[in-house]
Amino acid sequence: MAEEKKQEQMVLIQTNEPVRQPSKGLTFAGIGKGIKLFKWWILGSTLVCGLAGFLFCKFSLNRSREKLVTNIEYKLALKYDETGKPTNYYDGTGFNYYDIISKSNIEAVLDLKDEKGNKRFAYKYNDLIAADCFSISPIDLGKDENGVPLNNYSKYVITTNPYAFGGVGQAQAFIRELVNYEISRAKNAAESYSIEFYLPSEISSFQKLDFNLMLDGIKKQCTHLEKTFDNLRQQVTESYKVDNKTVLNYYQDYATTFNDSYLSTLSGTFYHEKLANVSNVEEAEKLLNNYKYMKESYEVELKNVDNELKLELDFFDKLTNMQKMPEGLSTQIQEHSDKIISLREKKQRLIYELEYIGYKVNDSGSTIVVNDVDPADTTTLIYKLNEHTAEWIDKCVTFKNELKSAYNLLVNYTETASSVARQAFADDTFNTIFVNEASMGKLINHISSLLVAVIAGVVGFVVSTFVCAEVAIHRAEPKEKVKE
Repeated sequence: MAEEKKQEQMVLIQTNEPVRQPSKGLTFAGIGKGIKLFKWWILGSTLVCGLAGFLFCKFSLNRSREKLVTNIEYKLALKYDETGKPTNYYDGTGFNYYDIISKSNIEAVLDLKDEKGNKRFAYKYNDLIAADCFSISPIDLGKDENGVPLNNYSKYVITTNPYAFGGVGQAQAFIRELVNYEISRAKNAAESYSIEFYLPSEISSFQKLDFNLMLDGIKKQCTHLEKTFDNLRQQVTESYKVDNKTVLNYYQDYATTFNDSYLSTLSGTFYHEKLANVSNVEEAEKLLNNYKYMKESYEVELKNVDNELKLELDFFDKLTNMQKMPEGLSTQIQEHSDKIISLREKKQRLIYELEYIGYKVNDSGSTIVVNDVDPADTTTLIYKLNEHTAEWIDKCVTFKNELKSAYNLLVNYTETASSVARQAFADDTFNTIFVNEASMGKLINHISSLLVAVIAGVVGFVVSTFVCAEVAIHRAEPKEKVKE
């Protein structure tokens, strides 16, 4: 059987479409050709990307990141406690470092008007709060050599959202007015300042007191004046003068009279001589009769104070021995501790007054007994009143005049110290808030919009260049006809 040969035929079909050749990839020549052919497209893409980056950074990214920080240091005229912590303005209003951005201060600044009577700031308090416009916190001063955090009662940082005010400039202007308002608030509080006077305002009322109450008032006023002068000297410079005298000079004038020796002499004379506020025999006999009937009332009051003290001590012991400390317990402990101190002082005062008169107080811890006066004891006030010798009455009158003189001197020194304090606190040097930044704050977390625009433009240029180069290369590939 003859082998049949199959004849293969090749048919070439010619079409009008080019045959795609594998791409040779991007080359420098291709990139250059792409730039040449599509330069306006590339330029446009670069500008659009740069502008988009600039606008995104300026109006979106930075608005969510940027904060205005203002470092301030309080140098206001304030009252301080024994730890150096400011507690009150000089009008008695409580002070808190947060006050500068408090609602009352912000609303006061919002109400400020310009010369034409128009409001300077067209914001609403609720809108500012909703925009989280302000926060304030103390600056960390580190720790001492023992690792204990250093107290910071004056240096703080205010953090502001500038875009709550429409921009940095307006935010800085608002902070400046907040600072100025807080300074004026402290100055206004100090303008009417008068040092507390712990004695009766009228000398006639003072002279009706028992000698022990007169002495207690004088000592209390002296202690207060000492603290006032110390506080004033800490807040002003040594060279600061009022009417050509420094604060130290005014203090020395006061301390020349009211020193420890003078006060000790007054107390010693009163105690050892067993003096009373009487000027004649009739007054001595009247006071004697009063004291004879005071034993019962004094004893009842003393026992009531003692019982209350025992209850407080028992409750205080239970509080401090609780295993689990509930919220607010530390405040209760402090309150009861203060009350215990007050009751102990009251108890000691009553015992002192009874014993000074001549009654003997026996305090066994469980019970208190007030014994009658020993009529043979010549060292008691009861005995002195009963004898009421002319010599003793003269000593009482002399002592009363000395206390009157002390009262008048204390009135003058207190008024002088008040005047010096008012003038010092009216001085901007000693009643101000220092701001570290001259422009009322510096911007943090800021990203340069121009830098972002450049980066975005470069990215746009690179991407558009590669895309255009690829297009140019494909356009330039040869078109081959398909053979039939």
